[in-house]
Amino acid sequence: MYSYNPNLINDGALNQMRFYLGDCLPDSFYLSDEEICAALNNATFKRAALRLVESLLFRFSYEVDTKIHEAEFDLSDRVANWRKLRDDLKAELEEKETVTQAFGFAGRNAPSAIFTRGMFDYVS
Repeated sequence: MYSYNPNLINDGALNQMRFYLGDCLPDSFYLSDEEICAALNNATFKRAALRLVESLLFRFSYEVDTKIHEAEFDLSDRVANWRKLRDDLKAELEEKETVTQAFGFAGRNAPSAIFTRGMFDYVS
């Protein structure tokens, strides 16, 4: 369950993902805790966020704007926001994968630094 504890907002898990996706209203969560935890299992935070945003798009993309007398519901706005977030996440992840492939780290975690202090000390 989402906690409004500010110390948990960067926990890299459920609370941070709910905050990142804007799924913070306890009475109307779009995603269940189990869905978020399953997406976070064995995935980076951004890759899990991409999976969850795609799930939201599949689930809510059919909703249209509605006007009933004075009441208006612009439901397509949130889908547009999720679509933009998905595109941004995809671009970021593809860029990161391209860099790791260019340096030969495809399928492995890239080192935190390619050049380190003292790496050529043995050269005379």
